[in-house]
Amino acid sequence: MSNTYNGWTNWETWQILLWASNDQHLYNLTTEFVTWASRFASFDYKCQKFFYDMFPNGTPDMDGVEDMSAVNWKEIAQHLEEWND
Repeated sequence: MSNTYNGWTNWETWQILLWASNDQHLYNLTTEFVTWASRFASFDYKCQKFFYDMFPNGTPDMDGVEDMSAVNWKEIAQHLEEWND
């Protein structure tokens, strides 16, 4: 897989992590989520659910929730697992 947007699969994947890491409240929520959920086998699915709950209409910079379908959830999960180290 080649990275095509700022080192990420695509703009949508980058957007999720941009918002999760650049807003103190969202960063704290994400860190708490990762601490709890990273020990489960279905972590990438849990990440998808967590961020759909956080951004039910997509991030503020997305055109809508349909942009969320382009997010690479496995890449998000891998990054967040490292975030927790």
